Amino acid sequence: MRAGDNLYSVSIVAIELKTGKYRWHFQQVHHDIWDFDAASPVTLFDVEMNGTMRRGLAQASKTGWVYLLDRATGEPLVGIDEKPVPQEPRQGTAATQPYPRGDAFVPQQIDIAPEGAALVNGGKIFTPFWTTPVLMKPGPPGGVNWPPSSYDPASGYLFVCAGDRTQTLVEGAAARGIYIRDRSNEPGCKGCIRIATGIVDHTQRAIAAMEEVLCAAR
Repeated sequence: MRAGDNLYSVSIVAIELKTGKYRWHFQQVHHDIWDFDAASPVTLFDVEMNGTMRRGLAQASKTGWVYLLDRATGEPLVGIDEKPVPQEPRQGTAATQPYPRGDAFVPQQIDIAPEGAALVNGGKIFTPFWTTPVLMKPGPPGGVNWPPSSYDPASGYLFVCAGDRTQTLVEGAAARGIYIRDRSNEPGCKGCIRIATGIVDHTQRAIAAMEEVLCAAR
């Protein structure tokens, strides 16, 4: 297993358009073993924060968070803290992971274990795994997978299209993490996040596979 954070995976990377020169990056997940790749496109916005207009970008992620950054510097517009997470030395897991201070728009833990299943670490995000299957939320499809988000400058809201999924993860014989999921009852949801704070205003849920959920912001 490769050691280190594995840059620039699961990252937003800014380059100069004319020269291709690297400007900055922000890695959402260090040493990703959960398939939390940043699949959804970023959304650009301008918003007033503390009396100053800020030029930002937002990316809603499989992790269930929206990462809000200054698009000129890559600095967080709303704080993001590095916090210790459980370790699995055989996976080379990172000691800490970035935790945005705003709300998550999908659950990041399992409140009630499925019948016959035992929970490790409460089924929380960033729970490591090896050869014993581990249940966790959110799963590899998210959170937000491919669907893009939209921003309404009049209300200051970011609208996201997401899924609330429980996944089973286990390390395969070929040293590759695999996941198993039951698609029969996957709650889809629309989230409404205030861009200046990262706080979720409300969510609306629908029982359906995310590929069948159509979200529209107006």
